[in-house]
Amino acid sequence: MTQQASYQLNMSRIFGVVPSALYRAFIEPGLLGAWFPRSGWSMPAEQTEIDPRPGGTLRYVLVSTHDPVQRILKSARFSAAQEDRLLAWAKEPSPGGVPRQRAAARTAQVELFPESHRTTRLELREAPFSEAAEIDARDCWNWPVSRAVHGIRDQSVRQRLITNRGPGCLGAGPSCGVSAVARTRDWRTGLR
Repeated sequence: MTQQASYQLNMSRIFGVVPSALYRAFIEPGLLGAWFPRSGWSMPAEQTEIDPRPGGTLRYVLVSTHDPVQRILKSARFSAAQEDRLLAWAKEPSPGGVPRQRAAARTAQVELFPESHRTTRLELREAPFSEAAEIDARDCWNWPVSRAVHGIRDQSVRQRLITNRGPGCLGAGPSCGVSAVARTRDWRTGLR
C-alpha cells in the first residue's frame, strides 16, 4: 500500500541580511552552489542555469564529492518570480529517474519578508509529500538552509552579498544560532 502524498513542508528562518541579498543567494549560481547541495555533494556554478522568471528554468548538476563521476541532473520550471520577494517552481522529472505515476508535480515556493533591524524572514513551502518523504525533505532543506544562515552571518560573506563582489563560500555547520519559527504538523493532513 502506498502512502498518499498529502503532506506539505513548511519552514521559516530569519536571516541577518535584507531581502535583496537573500534573493541573490537563490538566483546566482555561485551563491546557490555554496550553500544548497547536501553534504557529500557539490554544485558547480558553470553547470548551473537559473532564469528566475515565470516559465524560466532552474537546472543544475550535483556532483558527488566522494566519486566525481557520479552526477545527478536536476531541473525545475519557475512558475512565479518577484524580485527580492518570491520564487516558485515545479520540479521536473530527472532524466533516467523513475517516473512518478499519477503523482502531482512537486512544487516549491520561497517568500522573503523584510523584518526589523535589516533582517529577512524566509518562508519555504514544498508539496506534495507522503509522510516519510516530507520528513526526508525537511532534512534535505534543514542542512543547506542552516549553512546559508551561518554563512550569511559571516561578515565577509555578508559584504559580498550586499556589494555584489562575487560568490564566495557561504560557510558550513548546522549550528547557526538564529531564531527559527517552530511549527507543529497536523499528522492527518500534513498541513500546519
